[in-house]
Amino acid sequence: MPKLLCYVDETGQDTQGRLFVVALVFLEGDRQPLRAQLRRIETTSGKRQKKWKKTVPPKKRAYIEAVLALPSLHGRLLYAEYSGSTDYEAQTIDAIARGILRQARGRAAYRVSVFLDALGRERRKVVGAALRSRGIRVEKVRGLRDEADEFIRVADALAGFVRDALEGQEPWKELYEKALHRGVLKKL
Repeated sequence: MPKLLCYVDETGQDTQGRLFVVALVFLEGDRQPLRAQLRRIETTSGKRQKKWKKTVPPKKRAYIEAVLALPSLHGRLLYAEYSGSTDYEAQTIDAIARGILRQARGRAAYRVSVFLDALGRERRKVVGAALRSRGIRVEKVRGLRDEADEFIRVADALAGFVRDALEGQEPWKELYEKALHRGVLKKL
């Protein structure tokens, strides 16, 4: 049975519901070659393990352009945007459920593990139960820290990149539109 891995990060809580973005990175199979590529991209771009917000624009651009150019991530970078509500947990769960159902479409059977940035132990059960109540076959839900994992750092950068683009910031808006047009990035 195929196993999907879903890495999730979000941004926008500071907007009080004006704009909330949930970014999802889907993987399956052997992750080690991609993990090595991402480490090289972090090093060569100069971004290293820093969060999107704490990285200077030239390093952000070098990093996100390199990530968007990876063939193994084509069509596996998804996001959802929300406005008008501050129920961020419900919006995050909604985005995860929609993303999983989209990525698992056409598969008779699948398993999924979900990794959320900074998800506390007490919320894991809540998120897992909410996903299962929507018919999602969740094997596990875990919290991760940006410092600990290359894939959650991609989700962090993706969330920040999409938010910056949706807020009309250049050069992110142009890169975002190209990524959508090429099918590298997909909106839920």
